[in-house]
Amino acid sequence: MFINKVLINSNDIDSSLHVRVSSLLRIMQDTIMQDTEVLGVGTSETIEKGIIWVITRMRIDINR
Repeated sequence: MFINKVLINSNDIDSSLHVRVSSLLRIMQDTIMQDTEVLGVGTSETIEKGIIWVITRMRIDINR
C-alpha cells in the first residue's frame, strides 16, 4: 500500500470548505505517479523501454 500525505491548499476547497473534485483527482493522479516511481514502472523507466501506460477511464464514487 502506498500512502501519500498531501497539503490541501485554499484553492483546493470550495466555499463550503469541501475539497474540489478537480483537486481530488489531481491529488490522486499525483499519488499514482509517485507510486509507479517507487515500484520501478514510472515514466522514466517506461520511456527507456519505449512503452507508456495511460489511465483511460476512472470511476470514483463520492459520498458526502
